[in-house]
This record gives sequence, structure tokens and C-alpha cells, in this order.
Amino acid sequence: MALDVRELIRQRVFERPVGSVLHLTLRYPWLRTMRLDRWSLVLRLTIGHIVTVPWTLARWGALGRRPLFLCPHCRRRVCSLYHLAGEIACRTCGRLWYASQRRSANGRRVLRAQRLRLKLGGEKESLKSITKPDAFPPRPRGMQRKTYERLRRREERTTSRLAQWYWRDPEWSVLLGLR
Repeated sequence: MALDVRELIRQRVFERPVGSVLHLTLRYPWLRTMRLDRWSLVLRLTIGHIVTVPWTLARWGALGRRPLFLCPHCRRRVCSLYHLAGEIACRTCGRLWYASQRRSANGRRVLRAQRLRLKLGGEKESLKSITKPDAFPPRPRGMQRKTYERLRRREERTTSRLAQWYWRDPEWSVLLGLR
């Protein structure tokens, strides 16, 4: 689970007075308390470790300034820090990957088609339903027809490329890059 600076901004953590102690155990179960210092957050983890995470202000031109965390390991400015085996680290130091980075090109197509269907209110379907033409969900109420047709065409392009590979090797493990 990530400690995200954008979520903390929404909760107005950085607007509180210096020395404020926050208890965010519902959102972050691995975190006991968080104390706001002038340029750092002092995190007391449930396992007893105390980690000081410095933060800095990023300049976004006309958009103003926004706080960013400094990774305790590599000192990079990041928006999210992750709790990994009692350590706090960024994505790079924790060697974390996005789901699409571990998939083949066809596996990414499967993910893209599933995400489009979920966006339109479809249910998480089995992988085999991607090859069925009637598996695409109906247009949600309130969505413009033009938008719906654009998303439908995008999904058809994705699944048509996928179907070409599916008929060559119908075993899904090849499509997902697991073999």
C-alpha cells in the first residue's frame, strides 16, 4: 500500500500546524502515527520502526508549489512511497513493476480490453470472453453515443489483433506472456 502525497494533500495534512500527530490507521494499516515536522514526516510503523521522510516543494510553473517526498534510499523526489517488508521505499528502490510491464504485447492487449469493458460498467469477465463479439457491455446511461462508439472501436481494434494471435495458439498462457 502506498503513502501518496496527493492523498495527503486532499486530506490537508500539510496545512496543519508543525508537530501535529495524525492517526491514519484505516487508510494505512501499517502506519501507527504520522507527525508533521517543518520539512519532514516522521512515520511510526506498527512494527516499531520510526522512519523520517523528508519532503520538499516542487515548482510547477503557473500551477504553484506542491510537496513531494524524498525517497529515504535514493533521495529522488517522488509522489508515492511504499511499505515493503518494514521499509519505506519508492517504486525504483522497491523494484516494483506495473502489471503491464510484466506482460507480453498480447497480454497488454488483454489488459487494455478488460479495462475498457470495466470502464463501461462491464463485469470482470474471464479471458475467453474477449473473443466473443457479444461480450462488450451496453452503453452506460448518460454516456454520449459518440464516446461509446469511439471506445467500442478502440476495443474492436485491440481484440482483432488479439484474435489473430489467439487462432494461431489458443493457449492463453502464450498470449499473457506467461510462457
